[in-house]
Amino acid sequence: MILIIGVAGSGKSTQSKLLAAQEGMISLSVGELLRRTINSQEKKQKMLAGELLDDSEVIDSLDRELEALSGKGEVILDGFPRSLIQAQWLVDKNNSEKYNISAVLCLEVDKENVKERLIQRARQDDTEESIKERFNEFDVTIQSILGLFSAHKIPIIEINAQQNPNAVHAEIMKKLADLGVIFNDD
Repeated sequence: MILIIGVAGSGKSTQSKLLAAQEGMISLSVGELLRRTINSQEKKQKMLAGELLDDSEVIDSLDRELEALSGKGEVILDGFPRSLIQAQWLVDKNNSEKYNISAVLCLEVDKENVKERLIQRARQDDTEESIKERFNEFDVTIQSILGLFSAHKIPIIEINAQQNPNAVHAEIMKKLADLGVIFNDD
């Protein structure tokens, strides 16, 4: 399992899909999964406002999806974890060898630049207020999540996501090959 984390608009879905297509992996956007599986209008409104759903609900939805994908190939998780509780759940699964986290790709961008990307993609949950909420939530939690992964010796790869998508993809491929997660023919 490869995790792709980064602030909203950093290119997680784009890079997840590019990597999956090139390496024959499964790209799983947790945001898309939740938008597809959450039935409650109240919870959908929370998501549209940029608020996080209850950790147990997110974990349950993801766990069911991962069970359904079991044995079908390497999974790239896009946008998970988003809280320390979710990160601890993943670490516990990694430690019990239910899931193997090969690497965490941390896409680093300037938030002001990605704010424009988000507004231009015109998704219903990309309002100025929800974007601000997601940026704040990311800032509050990311360091503790990365610290937890680091403490458990899960490789963290920092990626300059300010570049064009093809350059970002090339950097990801090189760094994953250097780590031995994939075999790059370059």
